[in-house]
Amino acid sequence: MSGFPCPGCGLTRALFNLITLHPIKALEYNPSYPFWVALLVAFVIRRHVQGKSTRILRYPLMAVCLITIGIYIWRMTALFPGKEPMVFFEGNVLGRIVPFYNQLVNDLIH
Repeated sequence: MSGFPCPGCGLTRALFNLITLHPIKALEYNPSYPFWVALLVAFVIRRHVQGKSTRILRYPLMAVCLITIGIYIWRMTALFPGKEPMVFFEGNVLGRIVPFYNQLVNDLIH
């Protein structure tokens, strides 16, 4: 929407790299992916294997969300706007609505 990367940017690419057996490369796309994978595995085991409630996973979910936000803040300060996926997307919605938006953002980040 705004052209700025979100905390989850790169998770899809990271998971694709994990599935294609490139786990180290996956860390470059989103370093929080191992936490999300572990949480997903725990959810599937708890819900579908054990048939139990997943409410117990709410605190690990909160922890993973906080870790992801912390990593996002680090990535925005250290990597933005030069390294994929931490780049400004020119085809954003605000840039289509507000004519000077993309130019303003590009002037601020470069």
